[in-house]
Amino acid sequence: MLRNINENTQAAVRVCGQEGSWFAISRGTRQGDPISPTVFIADLERTMNKIKNGEKRISVHGIRINNLRFADDIDIIAENESTLKKTVHTLHKEAMRYGLVMNADKTKTIVFGDNKYRVRYA
Repeated sequence: MLRNINENTQAAVRVCGQEGSWFAISRGTRQGDPISPTVFIADLERTMNKIKNGEKRISVHGIRINNLRFADDIDIIAENESTLKKTVHTLHKEAMRYGLVMNADKTKTIVFGDNKYRVRYA
């Protein structure tokens, strides 16, 4: 249904009251489209389900988890660095399937253990 709504959609950019040339929109939703947040959430949920079901999890008060989420902020939780790397790689690969991109400038990893921690920026 969404594909049909957005098929053959065109847009133009207006700068200082001057409308530019029209061009075809090949992906995404129109700016301000009320369906946009819903599509984003649905795609993010599909992406997160892949890592929730397919990767190792830790136990927090008997509940097995490997991520915490709020809106578009995601914390990936793992018991060791190799599992963390694998989970982040899976998340990145799966997100790309839905046109979602991880922002490397805003991504960091923290590995805790042996009373010290390391922070890495992607």
